Parts: sequence; C-alpha cells; structure tokens
Amino acid sequence: MAATNYDTIISYANAYDTIPMFPVFEVSHYILMILAVRQDFQEGTKHLAQTNPLVCWFCSMLSSFAGGILANFLLGQPILAAFSNHINIGIATIVWYLIFYCPGDVFFNLVSSFPAQLLFIPFKEVIRMRKIAGGVAQAAAIYPSGFLVMLIIGTVKGTGSMQMRNIERLLRGTSGPSSNQLTTPSFTMKGSILISLLIVLQRYMMLPVPLSLLLLCCMLTMATVKVFVLYGSRDPFEPLEGMLRPVLFGKRPKDTTGRKIKDTKDGKDKKE
Repeated sequence: MAATNYDTIISYANAYDTIPMFPVFEVSHYILMILAVRQDFQEGTKHLAQTNPLVCWFCSMLSSFAGGILANFLLGQPILAAFSNHINIGIATIVWYLIFYCPGDVFFNLVSSFPAQLLFIPFKEVIRMRKIAGGVAQAAAIYPSGFLVMLIIGTVKGTGSMQMRNIERLLRGTSGPSSNQLTTPSFTMKGSILISLLIVLQRYMMLPVPLSLLLLCCMLTMATVKVFVLYGSRDPFEPLEGMLRPVLFGKRPKDTTGRKIKDTKDGKDKKE
C-alpha cells in the first residue's frame, strides 16, 4: 500500500516536472515582476512612467529577466543572452504597457486584486522552482565541484528581481537601504536559499529524493506559506532565527528602527 502511494506521488511529481512554463507561468511571472516595479515607482518616482517611459520599460525588463542577467554575469556568460528570446520580450512588453498605461488602470486593478494574486502567486512559485533548479544545473555545468557557486546561482535565479531592485533605482535616480536583501532578507530570499541548498544536496546524492518530487514539495510549501505571509501572517523563519541567533552569534543590541525596516521589507516583498 505504501509503495503504491509512493508511486502515485512520484507520478504526480513527474507530471509536474513536465509542465511547460510558456505561456501561462511565464506571463504570471511577468505580471508579478512588473507589478512590483510599479509599486516601487509609487513609493519613489511617481511620475516617471509618464515622463520617461523608456526608463520605465527598461526597469520592467530588468526585473522580468533579472535572474538570467545576474546568473550569466556571475558565471562569465553573455549577459544579453537573457534577452535573446524575442517572443518573451514581446509578451513582457505587452504586460508592461497594460500595467502602466491601460486606460482607467483596468488591467492593473484586475491583476493586483486579491483573487488574482491568489492565482498568480502559486504560478510564480512553480516557475521559481524551475528557475532555481536551472540555476543550480547551469552552475554545475561550469563548476562541477562548486557547492557554494551552485547555491549562489540557484538563489540568484530564484530571487533575481530582488537583487536587481537597487540597480533599477539607480537608473531612476532613487535608492533605499531597506531594499537590500542581504541586510534585510525577505521570506522569499530565505526560502530560495534553503531550496537551492536542498537541490544542491540532492545533486550530490546527499538527499535521496527524486528532483521532481523535491521541486513539487518545495513549490507547494512555498506557495502555501507565501500566501499566508503576504496577507498578514508572520515569517515562519523568524521564530527559528530568534532562537538560534543568540546561541550562535550572541545577543544583538537593541534596535529601535528594526520594526520600521521590517514593515517596509514586508510591503516590498508582496510581488516578488
């Protein structure tokens, strides 16, 4: 009975592994990435979309293809290869135009609504798992023994838009220290690091689980937890961090600005 159940789960995992990312999941990814850019515009340069649409478009493309850009840069591969698929560029451009310039903001209001987000967030996590696994494989092809390199590239592929945010802000002439994912990592960043680690361990045969099953479990976990986190629940990593930090690194001094930084970070993580 247990063997039959396991075979059934593996068959579901294999079916999940063969799902094509284009167009549904790719479009969902573009929508969420460009929504995040628009949200960042509202917090910074509010009218840049009207006064300089070229910069607005470029920032949106950087966010949409950030993982590939940064991974190629770190691995010494052609950076512009991330823009080599003209169909993807065209679809991302259509999404960009509709989000920023659709009459009456009809499209923006539609895709940013609560029901739409409940649909797009799981779709985004499906493609995130594929990107993380692809990043680990991309790094492994160049550095077969580079455990840390695989971990870094997998994380970058899964959270590229977050790392690219500071570059986008420089292009717009704005900046914000609270957006730094290294100093104030979001739940998405922490989860991507952990998933990259699990995939690397699986690749080294230290985790005896099929990759397709691992990705399916990680996707379901990330999608479920993220929905709760983005709509009011606490970051599930925080209790563990609170217990381990004093033991491993000593007690930190009191920080009166910590709550403000956390609130800002949580708001900016919604569309990533």
